[in-house]
Amino acid sequence: MNKKILLITTTIILLCTAFFCFSASASDDLDGVKVVDVMYMGRYPNNKWTFYEDGTLLVTGTTDPSNFGAPCLDWYKSYKRKIKRIVVEEGVTSIYDAFFADADNLISVELPDSLVSIGARAFHGCASLKNINIPEGVTSISESAFSMCPSIESIVLPYGVTEIGKYAFSCCDSLASINIPDSVISIGEDAFASCYSLTSVEIPNGVTAIAPRTFSNCTALAYVKLGDFVTTIGESAFIGCTSLEDIEFPNSITSIGNFAFYECSSFENIKFPATLTSIGEDAFYQNLSIKSITVDINNQYFSNDEYGALYDKNKTTLICFPKITDITSFTIPYSVTKIGHAAFANCTSLKKVIIPESVTSIDGAAFLCCTSLEGIEIPDSVTAIGTSAFTGCTSLKKIDIPDSVTDMESGVFSGCTSLKMAIIGNGMLTIPSSMFFNCSSLEYVVFNDKIRGIGSQAFHGCTALKSVVIPDSVITISNDAFHGCSSLEKIIIPANVERVQTSAFYGCDKLVIYGYKDGAYRTVEFYAIDNNIPMKFITNHRIHSYGDWLVIREATEKKNGQKIKMCEYCEHREMEEIPFISYDNNGADHPEISLTIGNASITANGMSSGLDVPAQIINSRTMVPLRAIFEALGASVEWDDATKTVTSVKGDTKVMLTIGNPSINVNGVDKALDVPAQIVDSRTLVPVRAVAESFGCEVLWDDATKTVTIKY
Repeated sequence: MNKKILLITTTIILLCTAFFCFSASASDDLDGVKVVDVMYMGRYPNNKWTFYEDGTLLVTGTTDPSNFGAPCLDWYKSYKRKIKRIVVEEGVTSIYDAFFADADNLISVELPDSLVSIGARAFHGCASLKNINIPEGVTSISESAFSMCPSIESIVLPYGVTEIGKYAFSCCDSLASINIPDSVISIGEDAFASCYSLTSVEIPNGVTAIAPRTFSNCTALAYVKLGDFVTTIGESAFIGCTSLEDIEFPNSITSIGNFAFYECSSFENIKFPATLTSIGEDAFYQNLSIKSITVDINNQYFSNDEYGALYDKNKTTLICFPKITDITSFTIPYSVTKIGHAAFANCTSLKKVIIPESVTSIDGAAFLCCTSLEGIEIPDSVTAIGTSAFTGCTSLKKIDIPDSVTDMESGVFSGCTSLKMAIIGNGMLTIPSSMFFNCSSLEYVVFNDKIRGIGSQAFHGCTALKSVVIPDSVITISNDAFHGCSSLEKIIIPANVERVQTSAFYGCDKLVIYGYKDGAYRTVEFYAIDNNIPMKFITNHRIHSYGDWLVIREATEKKNGQKIKMCEYCEHREMEEIPFISYDNNGADHPEISLTIGNASITANGMSSGLDVPAQIINSRTMVPLRAIFEALGASVEWDDATKTVTSVKGDTKVMLTIGNPSINVNGVDKALDVPAQIVDSRTLVPVRAVAESFGCEVLWDDATKTVTIKY
């Protein structure tokens, strides 16, 4: 009985050792170097791994290491950090997935001719690996096979490799050269991403697509030759290749993906073949050296103009304007209806851009960092303005948002550090977040009476802003709306405000809040108390801002040209006097407007602003841009593109002019004009005397200075 038990036990032990590896000491020295340990595969007696005293790992046998089992892996892990050299002997056909990954001190690898495949992550993270010879029999380099091997300087791929997997050589920081054999037909996404030392690459003709991010952030890559049959360049394929100068697109190319050449800042000249059908968003964004873009005349989807600007075929969308140019003024063609994303971004030489009344949308970043842009008139046709459309236009001094704009995204004028005045059109129902973020020179803001909310950080960092009157329509003032407005002394918050969010006025150390005793005043009062901000109460007048003045409408007490008392004694708060200016013709103060022939500016009540087209004499009559004169008079402006008619209303007076019509209609009555309204340089000019007198104004002419003055 005992003999049977002993026999069964022995058999079980033998069977177990047949399927599990075990280690043992050995005397197979390598070139005189002492063996430290040996791992055997009991089931496959020819397979063993031997670790030597000098850090060499010798791999012998014919069996796929995937059959080695967990005990063998544990054995390898115990020596992984000590391995400096790997020698794989003839007979091994594959390097299994992740088998030599993260061997930090591994310097060199010798692979046999019998090898046909290198598994995923096989040598991933071998930070010290410098040299490796890939045998002729290998047909594929799997996913992440050599990723994160920052010391590899060069690799020669044998002819026969057909596939380079995704991330195969990503983050090989020192890889300066790579030959891609003609046998390769597929290169995976991120295959060479962040190979910072790679300087040149040639894509074989068998490759038809450059996958997303294949060469992203290869900052030293200066030369790329695309194969003759490449049809697609994927998203972000060459993003951040800052040394890449020019690239020749083959006649096979049909599609360039989003951000494909983003921040390729050395690009100078771009030529698109006839085969190209699509260009993704921001494909050439932040390419600061572009001098010209040329499109093959036979291309059915894109075109260019004499300035080297890129459009769609029918020139309805302006896609990209050259960044390096001597042009300081540019008039957008009347065919254009859309200014594309980042179309003029970083055009630092442009001082003036004339937008025609055909344009309906200005996409995000359209004029980003146009640092010389001094003035721009947004026509009545525009309905939408995208995120950061004018961000960083540091020379822009005034902006007038027309009533037609109903859709405006965040940060449109952020960082416009010279902007002094902003007029918000009637189409805006909210002030978007960060709209005037860090506009440090902003002094005057004219709101419409329909605004319901002021977004977060809308006026953050507007350090020159001293006083603000919030319109009656506003119900919410969001977080950080006026954060850091260190000069803000006075803000009038209407009774309708229901919510003032946390830190709305953080850092406004000089601020006094003016609120109402009636309505929802307690919301504002509690906010003031919680944030230790002084507050004073005022009577319930309707108020709006104009320059340095607070104009009071429907006041119960009014004295023209005098100060009127707005505040009443309430809960120990002081009386306060605020200046008042009347627009009545019989008042003591009469605002006036002046323009000088040939001068591209208009002065209204002592404050000058730029004109896109200067006042000029046509057929002995002074003609001025319609929007500038109507808005200076305080009148509304509406443009009907179909009939080419402008309609302006102020009080009980309605004025209409039509391009080319020698008459002006005032409250339904036509009056003859010596010179009709007309379009000059894409801007509608109107006879100043006829318009001003229609609103009851006095018009004076100084022939010596060629200046017209309007008093009203």
